[in-house]
Amino acid sequence: MTAVYDHLADVHLVATDAERDRWAYAPESNEPHSVRTGWKPEYAREPYERPADALDGAWQAYQDAARLHAETAADALCKAGDCECSLPEWQALEAAMNGERIAATVKANPIFADVGAILDGTLERPRATVGRMTSGNHLFYRASHNQLIGDPESAKSLLALSVAADELFNGGSVFWVDMDHNGAGYIVNLFREWGVQPEVLRDPSRFLLLDPEDKEMLKEGMDVAISAGFTFSVIDSIGELLGLYGVSANDDEGYTPVNRAVMARMARAGLCVISIDHMAKGHDSREYGASGTIAKKRAIDGAMYEVAIVEPFAPGKGGRSRLKLRKDRKGNIREHANDKGKAPHIADFVLTPLPEGGNAWKFYAKEAPVTQETKQEQDVNRVLADLDAITVTGVKALLGCATDYAALIARLAKAQATDGEAK
Repeated sequence: MTAVYDHLADVHLVATDAERDRWAYAPESNEPHSVRTGWKPEYAREPYERPADALDGAWQAYQDAARLHAETAADALCKAGDCECSLPEWQALEAAMNGERIAATVKANPIFADVGAILDGTLERPRATVGRMTSGNHLFYRASHNQLIGDPESAKSLLALSVAADELFNGGSVFWVDMDHNGAGYIVNLFREWGVQPEVLRDPSRFLLLDPEDKEMLKEGMDVAISAGFTFSVIDSIGELLGLYGVSANDDEGYTPVNRAVMARMARAGLCVISIDHMAKGHDSREYGASGTIAKKRAIDGAMYEVAIVEPFAPGKGGRSRLKLRKDRKGNIREHANDKGKAPHIADFVLTPLPEGGNAWKFYAKEAPVTQETKQEQDVNRVLADLDAITVTGVKALLGCATDYAALIARLAKAQATDGEAK
């Protein structure tokens, strides 16, 4: 049991080499140590010093046991084999100490999942907190790789830029990687049109814009953004990123290491990452999502949306795109969706030009469908509020509905008005 002696040395009990040899645990014997040896440790320092890696509970227990042994080692009880510090107890104590030391190491190391917090219910379930919709819910996850896919001219980049502008307005920081050849001037001017102030865009701790020439330059840019604690990144686009690494869009084995080196790396550092990609061209492939390898969709650990044009975007006129959820790894977005389909309509991105210049935008959440009962109740309330005399003709003119429906609403409205007078 040399390990036990080593722990005793940590608490500054000393013995000669000969005494240490006599103390060493013999596997064939489970007898208390005092039956085999008359070892009499001395205090080398008082009070005991605590090892740096020992936790409160384990250290106190070890300290108490060591003191008990030192005080009773020369006692007749110990010599008679009745000492409370027998070897099995020391073994159990050493195991406890080792267990607590391992637990402390794991707790201090972020690479391991906090299983205890999950079981205790203290670890919050991941929630989408980026890209606020009119419902109060959000579109994207932090510390995750999210993605926008769609046909050309579907306003994917404008949508991502709107979310990035919101992040800057809320005090966050944006690392924009432009590999789609939009140009730094174009992107900066868009941020200005979206209302982001020049001092924010000039501040390298808030905004970084990179058009990397090679993967080494991209890595250098990521190093800076991650070390500076940036909160948000846009990768525009996946096709150009793969070209930077010399990987085909159809290469399963090639895509995975690129994702790990770029999107997954930034997500692990806590950034909300939004990558932009094109929809597949074939009919069957479009049902799956982005063009190229299936590894693209598999790698998304946040939310993936298909972006489709509803009203074309034009300078000075705005436009509207629809977001359909293609993947929600964490489940929070689908949980709050009013559309419960396979690829639910989550929101519409609406861009509106302002009279004084610039643009305003909103993410209009898909509203819950109105049931027949709800519609009738709404129409009855409207009739009671707007009509002094409730007639079928008057209801029909107010609601613009068929005669049969007008008669139903008139009857329900009269009944509700009568009940109200009776009360």
